[in-house]
Amino acid sequence: MNFGVLVSTITNVLLPAWAADKAILFLSFKLIGEEDADFVYNVYNPQIALALKDIKTRIPHDEIITMARRVAGTHMKIVFAFCFQEEMPPIPFLWKPLSNNIAALILPTWNKIADHISGTPQLDEWVTQSIDVYPGDDTCRGYSPHALWHEESANGLLEITLLCDYFNGVVQKYSQ
Repeated sequence: MNFGVLVSTITNVLLPAWAADKAILFLSFKLIGEEDADFVYNVYNPQIALALKDIKTRIPHDEIITMARRVAGTHMKIVFAFCFQEEMPPIPFLWKPLSNNIAALILPTWNKIADHISGTPQLDEWVTQSIDVYPGDDTCRGYSPHALWHEESANGLLEITLLCDYFNGVVQKYSQ
């Protein structure tokens, strides 16, 4: 449910009310369980939409573009991570040795592209470059989809934290 609430909040900030409502209706009932989706769409979404209604009109267009870029870069990392989570996506060819090796090779480039799109300052450049992220990473990363999942999801979760902090700062700034 946490991701559902996060997506609802971000969507309500970035999109006009009618588009946010349609997007959240579609996403919540497609991506999370029915009970959580019911809460996100019918309880949380109306409240956050109301809370943000007047603030959204004060956020300048260039700030909205920056926010959308940050969401896109963060999304790239989370989607990459979920591709290698062995139970979530039904894409077993990604968990084969060749696919895993290719993914391990492109991970640093993928991270740099995501960072460039998002503009989020990196706290540890070695994480972006996939160097010495954890003991044995150079061996495990190309061998185990689970290692890729953990490495990139940790990177993505940090991005989500920075994204939420940024969004909160923007909302606070324009709510006064």
